Amino acid sequence: MAKLIYKSQKDASLLLFILSTALLGLFITLVTKANLSWYERLVHTGFTITPMSFGWGWTFVIVLFAIAAALVLQDFKDVVDIGPFLVNGAMALAWVIVFFGFKELFIAFIVSLMLLVSVTAMILTARKTSEIAAWLLMPYLIWSGWIMIMNAALLVALR
Repeated sequence: MAKLIYKSQKDASLLLFILSTALLGLFITLVTKANLSWYERLVHTGFTITPMSFGWGWTFVIVLFAIAAALVLQDFKDVVDIGPFLVNGAMALAWVIVFFGFKELFIAFIVSLMLLVSVTAMILTARKTSEIAAWLLMPYLIWSGWIMIMNAALLVALR
């Protein structure tokens, strides 16, 4: 009986995390779309992501993030295992709000560095539980690195 209750609590936690991730993705999409005209007016560098690419890029990495998190959550033993995923969700949300919402490029650059660190922490944590989950997060690492480089390039171009 205790095992059944534990399993149902774990399943509920997994479902809640997946739903939260979907809501995070929806919020990121809405904030990004609402501010694309500002972004399109910026000086574009060779590292600038096209407006359309933001939509599919974030969607792609958030779907992989959700799958990787689900794999890790299936076997997690402690909150420490899922902590980097929670921190990363906050960092992704913060970057979108600061970059697109507040249009603060320097602060967004700092947040993008923290986002990159949080993705790295997720990969290292996921690797302990699931090699597949760690590999699923690699495109997110590339995406986060590109966002950081884009932020830096925009800061230099707009000086």
